[in-house]
Amino acid sequence: MRARVAGGSDYIKVLQDDGSRPGRAPSLPAFSPARFVTVLAAAKATGRRVVVHVQRLADAKLAVEHGADALEHAVCDELISDALATEMKRRGVAQTATLAVYAGLAGLPDARNLAADPVIAPYLGARQRGMLELDWPHPRAADYNIAFANVGRLARAGVMMIAGTDAPNPTTAFGPSLHLELSLLERAGLTPTQALISATSAPASFFHAEDRGRIVPGRKADMLLLDGDPTKDIAATRRIRLIWKNGYAVSRKLLP
Repeated sequence: MRARVAGGSDYIKVLQDDGSRPGRAPSLPAFSPARFVTVLAAAKATGRRVVVHVQRLADAKLAVEHGADALEHAVCDELISDALATEMKRRGVAQTATLAVYAGLAGLPDARNLAADPVIAPYLGARQRGMLELDWPHPRAADYNIAFANVGRLARAGVMMIAGTDAPNPTTAFGPSLHLELSLLERAGLTPTQALISATSAPASFFHAEDRGRIVPGRKADMLLLDGDPTKDIAATRRIRLIWKNGYAVSRKLLP
């Protein structure tokens, strides 16, 4: 942990996943519960934010109990309890659900539909389009259904959501998949405004990036001008008219 901090890490990510799912044996190395707790304690001692890759409910419970600041990926093996959702809210534990990759895992057509969207397609490079049109070899529909339900439960409990896609896994691509993630978060129970916050002020606040995330004087001028109101229609984020980064206009180029 000290080496990670000395190397400049802004946060510590702990991977706790043995690859097991209902009907599927473990396929990855993972910490024992006791060692997982020890690793979490060491990560917390650095003073950095601690985010934890978990997909099983048992691991999520341990992560929340022992100081994780965020769960990366929605729990997908069991439905979480209202008590755990309430505890996450009380402790300020955020959730990055990555529903975009779960939808791909389920064999749903969302990624292909995104690649074909006429307001998205002209700006996709060949690699982005290829990633969105990939298929997972072994679809897992149950994972998506459980993850989707768990996101809704956390949203109702008021848990902070941070948008993320798990790109570049199959059916995801850096950039366009964020639009899909926002749509899926809304479908799972967030309001359009809550979905928009999950990709703007929420991650800025969580990671203490106080110079960005909101359009106010004195902050970085990273802005989009959209054709539509994303607080009423989250799909408006796809209809980009102008882009500014660090206060400078960015030219959007149509790609072949």
